[in-house]
Amino acid sequence: MGIVLAILSVIGSVIGAIASFIAQVFSWAVKTFSWYVWVILIGVCIAFSYGIKLGANWSGSGTNFGCSCRDFMCRRQRDPRPPHITTESVISVTNGVTLSCKAGLRGRRTHTVTLIDVAAPESGSILAEQSRSNLEKIAGKTIRVETNRTSIFRSEAEFSLPQQEEEPTVTVEAPEEVESLGPITGVVYGETGSCLQVEQLYAGMVKCLPSASKEWKRVEATAKRQKLGVWK
Repeated sequence: MGIVLAILSVIGSVIGAIASFIAQVFSWAVKTFSWYVWVILIGVCIAFSYGIKLGANWSGSGTNFGCSCRDFMCRRQRDPRPPHITTESVISVTNGVTLSCKAGLRGRRTHTVTLIDVAAPESGSILAEQSRSNLEKIAGKTIRVETNRTSIFRSEAEFSLPQQEEEPTVTVEAPEEVESLGPITGVVYGETGSCLQVEQLYAGMVKCLPSASKEWKRVEATAKRQKLGVWK
């Protein structure tokens, strides 16, 4: 009991010393600064506490050009940018997750489009050919690719590269060489509008990678229960 009283006595002494120090600092500040300085400080505290608007609304437009102090302190995150969408013409299907497509205004360039977050069977097996054939059937001649603007996918600037025109020559024109561009990785939709990742998973032709969404993993689990494709 005596030890407890001693500890409480020490704590009380420390709290008393801190309170005395704060009182001395407050007294010094009151004597040093004028009254209007305190009014300004109190006003600033109220502004930050209640989020008083610092700007005004644009007349008739409803657009807010001001910001709240509370919003500034909380630093609300921006809404995610919508995915970048491109339409590609399919040339051929390489495997169960990769397609070769035309690129450029004249279609003289090619690039590969890869289905994100899924993996196809190893090349050379019967399942690999079945997966490739199924993707070729559900993709059609035209696909739509959605890529994330803020991830490691190709940036928006890469999709808008200017078309390089060939300089005119007086000699006999040589056959045009097909230029290959970098790959595109994203969520791919077939000619009918169906998601190719989901269709391939539903048929058991591909497997989910760890980064795949929960919805896709549920589709994979369904194919696994039914023992389809790679799950036979």
